[in-house]
Amino acid sequence: MTKGDLLLEKLDEALLKKAKQVANTKRGNLSAQLLAIAETIVKRSNSDVERELRKADLKFAKGGK
Repeated sequence: MTKGDLLLEKLDEALLKKAKQVANTKRGNLSAQLLAIAETIVKRSNSDVERELRKADLKFAKGGK
């Protein structure tokens, strides 16, 4: 597991924890909708983050800063 993978995993945990906290402050159907929206955002942002982390890993492996 690379440093990027570990960072991504911690980011996932933090974002989902916060999304659940936000969802739990609301009532009924609204909280479920908020949680679903937050999870969708996390999934979409993960692909962008993964792409950037791969670029950074490749650049670092080639000796770049």
